[in-house]
Amino acid sequence: MREYTPSELDWEYEREYLVYSCSRFPGLFVSREDFQRKLDAAPIIAYNRDLRLANFSGPYNTLDEVVAAHSHRRDVARIAGGIRSGTLPPPILICYAPQRYYVMSGNTRLSVASAVELPLECKVIHF
Repeated sequence: MREYTPSELDWEYEREYLVYSCSRFPGLFVSREDFQRKLDAAPIIAYNRDLRLANFSGPYNTLDEVVAAHSHRRDVARIAGGIRSGTLPPPILICYAPQRYYVMSGNTRLSVASAVELPLECKVIHF
């Protein structure tokens, strides 16, 4: 697992939070800097199929299923390689109730990890 680059952090905040997640979790982050502080301090959990992920499109049983679901937007073979080598940043989950999570970022990474049973660490930010 690697850290997010500044441009990736901008994307995660401006697109994944402000566009897709802010209405569900208003006030979770008051600024891009607040987002980075909370992400940097966020605990890490390991993905497993028992996690309660409210908006997760998986889990999948094969990489072919992931390709069918995501190939028009994502290079799942590259993502699988990045998970194996640790060269991708972790998915970001928002914990909104005890043991319940919302996938803010990383749905495809989680899908690939579920399909090929790869270990994947996730950052968890509590709402």
